[in-house]
Amino acid sequence: MQWIRQASLQNRIFFSMVSLTLALILVLTAVVYSVSDETIERIYVTSNAHSLRVSSQIVDQQLQQLIEIGRTVLIDDEVKAALLNGKEDGKIQFEGETRKVLAAVTEKMSTQNALIASIALMDLHGHTYFANNLSLGTYDYYSYWQEHSWQDEFWAQEAVRAKGKEVFYGYAVLPGTNEKQFCFVKYLINPSDSRPMGFMVIHVSRQLFKKSIMKDAASFQSSRYLVLEDDGTVVYFDGNEEQSGILKETYFQEGMSHEWLFAEWTNSLTGWKMIHAVNRRELGQDSRQIAAILITVILVMTVLIFIIARVIAARITRPLRKLEQVIESVKEGERHVTEQFDDSEVGLIGQKFCEMVNNNLELREHLLTARLNEREAELLLLQSQINPHFLYNTLDSLYCMAIIDGNDRIAEMTLALSDTFKLSLNDGRKETTVAEAMMKIEKYMKIQNMRYHDRFQLLADIPPEIMEKKIITFILQPFVENAIYHGLEPKLGKGTIRMTGRQEGSRLIFQISDDGVGIRDPEKMEQGYGIRNVRERISLTYGPEYGVTVVSREGEGTCVTIELPVE
Repeated sequence: MQWIRQASLQNRIFFSMVSLTLALILVLTAVVYSVSDETIERIYVTSNAHSLRVSSQIVDQQLQQLIEIGRTVLIDDEVKAALLNGKEDGKIQFEGETRKVLAAVTEKMSTQNALIASIALMDLHGHTYFANNLSLGTYDYYSYWQEHSWQDEFWAQEAVRAKGKEVFYGYAVLPGTNEKQFCFVKYLINPSDSRPMGFMVIHVSRQLFKKSIMKDAASFQSSRYLVLEDDGTVVYFDGNEEQSGILKETYFQEGMSHEWLFAEWTNSLTGWKMIHAVNRRELGQDSRQIAAILITVILVMTVLIFIIARVIAARITRPLRKLEQVIESVKEGERHVTEQFDDSEVGLIGQKFCEMVNNNLELREHLLTARLNEREAELLLLQSQINPHFLYNTLDSLYCMAIIDGNDRIAEMTLALSDTFKLSLNDGRKETTVAEAMMKIEKYMKIQNMRYHDRFQLLADIPPEIMEKKIITFILQPFVENAIYHGLEPKLGKGTIRMTGRQEGSRLIFQISDDGVGIRDPEKMEQGYGIRNVRERISLTYGPEYGVTVVSREGEGTCVTIELPVE
């Protein structure tokens, strides 16, 4: 974190992009690997369960065929007679013709299906006939039944309870038989009169499962197939006995073991579990291949991300470096920036900075110009005010001479001119009152009437309450002068100037109108220095919302409206 805080912005962006992208790739890889592992196992279980279902159907067909073969004894009259007509004589084997009949029947049954290992027929009087398929081995168990009764055996009792339905066992129930066999027991009941006749036990080779189970072409080396009874008895296993015990124990402890993965299907005829097992390590080879591919992709992506992140970070910070250079150049004295930036956020900041620097330069130049103009105006004002008393004294001397000579009009005009100069100077102040402005207009009108022999009349209607309001100097008089020179002087005869003033809210409104010749194009008034000067002074002093409006009609006169704020 300390390195990050001290690193440059480019390195921070680079580190953040690489870290976040790699973290995302690693998480994504872990998820993909986990999902692929689970998906492979799910596909395995689903596909092998389907294969086991097909295999179970084949087993059902094979077993159903064996059942049908076994049921032929119920329709054979000779067999029924042999089983029903026997008597208790203490012997355990059928003799004579009965033995021949049973031998013929069992031989026929064995030839119909090579998987039949042995057939045992028993009546209810203790007699039995046992036929072996010599190709599968020989069996001799008569000595066992000399001391035991099959009716006391558990399988015989279960067959009786099944009421003639075949009962399957995953092993050979008759003592002395081959262990690699399973069997089914049937309690024989005469279909004609429902009389019990005896028992039949048919042992079947476990090769039936080997031939019936459909193995996947892409089966794994560790693949093993089991057939289990509900009590865990192994009916069939395609490996050695030791391994069958391990797999059986693992299957029943699946919640605690993760070494083997099982797919299963329950056979509908026998109720036995048909199971396919595969070692998870071998099944995970595909997942490991996926993981190897993902690791390779991660390494390639890491290199690409490193390069791309470096390029992107450099592009992102390029405007910042350019902005830094611009700031350094401005610090060193550059006053006009011409650097161009892109449209990114940083680029927009750079553009704003350049605009600010250039605008500040323009403002500084305008300010300097304004100060120079102001200084020049002050000098001109000082020049205009050099020894003003000399001008006043001279005018007073002229006034006295006119009085002495008895020329009252010259004396009056001289006095009015002196007062006008005094009011115009205004003691150097930029503001004046409405009353002072009106006094100056009246003096001006007096001088003009002396010149033009009282041709002009001024009618002023200014309420007393606004007389002491302050306005900037020389605002009203220029429009009175324009009214005389452009409106009334060209007119024949006398003329009138009406001047009104009022306050509306926070505004002072003055109107100066004349009944002169009017102006064909009022915009020409804007070209005059006096009107333009008044507009600019009002705008600079009070703001653009205040100003002057001119309305004129040729032959009727002109009306000027001046709006100022109340101060």
